Amino acid sequence: MDQVAQALDTVPVASPFWVSMKDSVMQIDVKGFRVVYRVDPIRREIVVVELDRLRG
Repeated sequence: MDQVAQALDTVPVASPFWVSMKDSVMQIDVKGFRVVYRVDPIRREIVVVELDRLRG
């Protein structure tokens, strides 16, 4: 998540990316877990909305 946050810090405030983040949900798989999150463009923070252990 630190890497995601660092990448988000490089996106300019005026970028259309931030508008698209209002309604977007993203996910990453890390060390056997699926992390589903949103980016709050106003507060400029990552909000985890779901965390599941991957089976396999």
